[in-house]
Amino acid sequence: AQFELVTDLTPGMGPDDLFHPSDNGGSIILGGATLFRGCDGVHGCELWRSDGTSVGTEMLVDLAPGPAGGMLRSHFPTLDGLAYFVGANAAGTYQLWRSDGTAAGTEVVVGRIGPSTSLTVYGGLLWFQGWDEVNGAEPWISDGTPAGTRLLFDLEPGPGDSDPELFTGAGSLVYF
Repeated sequence: AQFELVTDLTPGMGPDDLFHPSDNGGSIILGGATLFRGCDGVHGCELWRSDGTSVGTEMLVDLAPGPAGGMLRSHFPTLDGLAYFVGANAAGTYQLWRSDGTAAGTEVVVGRIGPSTSLTVYGGLLWFQGWDEVNGAEPWISDGTPAGTRLLFDLEPGPGDSDPELFTGAGSLVYF
């Protein structure tokens, strides 16, 4: 295989300056372009897209203006043609986002969830760790819309956290 550099987001900086070893890497092709988590040293790590050319590689949206915040990991499960990911705004609030691959089609689904990056699509739903002041960090589901996003069950009653992770579907069940 032959590889070619499309663009250098951080001239003069090495990958160790921008990436944490726990970043699972990854990208997704959506809307005729590749979506990925790019870190340019100015905006932090944000959502980028590329058509495979230097001119066609750009930051799609700045989730958290400035060098802090932005995308947590490069993990993009898809549901009904949209990619989902977790981002943090400048205040450090974790949010569930969706994108159709365009800036206009990239938006917050839920304004506050847990720091989990474990997003799984199974049975036509997105499964993830959500958070609210009343229930803490618990399992949540979403059909991809704000109105269709809700707490599944409060496993640790009250504001305590059950911290569910690694949602895995098998048959008619989801394990975590």
